[in-house]
Amino acid sequence: MSFGKRLKQLRMQKKLTQKELSNILKISESAVGMYEREEREPSFEVVRKLAAYFDVSTDELILGERIADKLKDDDQNINLTKEDSTDYELQFLSDLDNKLPLDLILKKYNLIFDDVDLNEEEIRGIFAYLRAARSMKNN
Repeated sequence: MSFGKRLKQLRMQKKLTQKELSNILKISESAVGMYEREEREPSFEVVRKLAAYFDVSTDELILGERIADKLKDDDQNINLTKEDSTDYELQFLSDLDNKLPLDLILKKYNLIFDDVDLNEEEIRGIFAYLRAARSMKNN
């Protein structure tokens, strides 16, 4: 399920209108609608407010599952370091370090997890989660 659909589902479970949610978050009603229709991505601050209001983690809100729980279930940890990387991986790390826009990363790289290609929604969710996690860590 996409972020927008999850947001709408959570809002409707609380029996809130878009206007009511926008008042709670102190954002515009049109912003809530655009988030739900996947026409716009919320800021990290809005993601944090949404997660707090709906009493879910930011990863649950963005990805639909708690990453911490998933990581506990994984039997292997992957540490991608420059010392252990192939030229392709080094280029990927360099592009990340140089803040290559996500749209270009999606065009340039075929990202795989558990032997399955990641789709655009999954990759965007991962990046959104990382941004939110870093933002929360820095505050």
